[in-house]
Amino acid sequence: MTECYLPRRAPAADERIVRGLRTHLTRWNGHDAQPIVLLHGFMDTGDTFQFLVDALPDGYSFVAPDWRGFGRTEWPTEGYWFQDYFGDLDALLDGLALDAPVTLVGHSMGGNIAMMYAGLRPERVGRVVNIEGFGLSSPDPSQAPERIRQWLDQLREPLPCWSAFTEGHVTAEGKLSACCFDATSNWTMGDLTRQSFMQAWNAPAFVKLREAHLKKDVRGTVCENCVAYS
Repeated sequence: MTECYLPRRAPAADERIVRGLRTHLTRWNGHDAQPIVLLHGFMDTGDTFQFLVDALPDGYSFVAPDWRGFGRTEWPTEGYWFQDYFGDLDALLDGLALDAPVTLVGHSMGGNIAMMYAGLRPERVGRVVNIEGFGLSSPDPSQAPERIRQWLDQLREPLPCWSAFTEGHVTAEGKLSACCFDATSNWTMGDLTRQSFMQAWNAPAFVKLREAHLKKDVRGTVCENCVAYS
């Protein structure tokens, strides 16, 4: 039987508003007043640096944000660009009020962001540790027209309507009905409406729901008790 990993250093949850988005931070407090900033990769969260933190001396302090669109951080429903990560990191460092140039440790996408940010703001960065951040891909310029055409086609596709999806699924206690979630779900409408639409839509419980009930056509019905959405 596989044993669960037990953290050696207990993490602490924190939250900041960064450029208008509620941003989740994971902290490991040590003796150092100035924390090392840990930047996670694509499809990851700051929590997963737990293993690295546990392997380093207790005196180090760390803070690991969840990037916008990942983990417990919001994202804007209108979308965003890769460059927004530089703006988020810049604003986060302002909010942390760090006195000296910071040490950035980035993995994968986080490593790319750390390296480019260090070039953009060299006065703010003292050290960079890049873990498997190999840089962005360099596609053939001839692929650009087709990629832009695909993007234009995607813009024409409507997003699911959140209010229509939840209509008829809310119990008197404010929970989503059993046809959407299993009996162990603790998700309530209050939980969902505090999150951006797309972050909630891509949460594991909703992915399970979509796989179970949605038709391939995004304009199909959710289940026999659900309204159509488009």
